[in-house]
Amino acid sequence: MASKDYLKFYGDEKYWNQELKEDFLSQTRSLWLGNADKYGGRIFNLSHRANEQVTLSCLKVDAELQAAIKKHGEVEPPKSYEDQFYERVNENKKKFA
Repeated sequence: MASKDYLKFYGDEKYWNQELKEDFLSQTRSLWLGNADKYGGRIFNLSHRANEQVTLSCLKVDAELQAAIKKHGEVEPPKSYEDQFYERVNENKKKFA
């Protein structure tokens, strides 16, 4: 469930190192340019729209991946050692049960 309890955590004094709180807030408040747009900051940009170059690059990569799948077929990644171990354990349990 989505809730806004994180705001209580942010504002509650007991979760902050009081010596560093004001310094931290003063350094991070200015990362957002207008404070109204949560997607545009001074050192980062979380834009939902990709520019033309990024879009073309994504389309090219997707086409190359589809061609590779047609040529080589679907790939099944190998199972981890832990998965193999637990499968053997479960098979052996069934044998003894």
